[in-house]
Amino acid sequence: MFDLRDMQNDRSNNIETIPFKIGISNSYKLIDIFTYLFFALSIGQCIRQHNWERLPGAAITTIATLCIARYLKNKTGELVYLVLADGLMLLYSLLVIFG
Repeated sequence: MFDLRDMQNDRSNNIETIPFKIGISNSYKLIDIFTYLFFALSIGQCIRQHNWERLPGAAITTIATLCIARYLKNKTGELVYLVLADGLMLLYSLLVIFG
């Protein structure tokens, strides 16, 4: 998501990021794919370790990521990215620690 935010700046500095190479629409598809992959791997980890305590945190993080990615398609303000996208990095950790 961060590369989508900085795409104009990256383009003007000739920095070739994933969104620059594959386009904005395909970048959002890639976000979806990796978000679902995260959840699938979380389920696999729970099965392998016979520990289901982290699954609710993974589910909430997955849903939040998908919702925020869709919201950010229409919002590009720096504060929006700062609060939402940066906040996602903390969400799963906090859910695991306090969940």
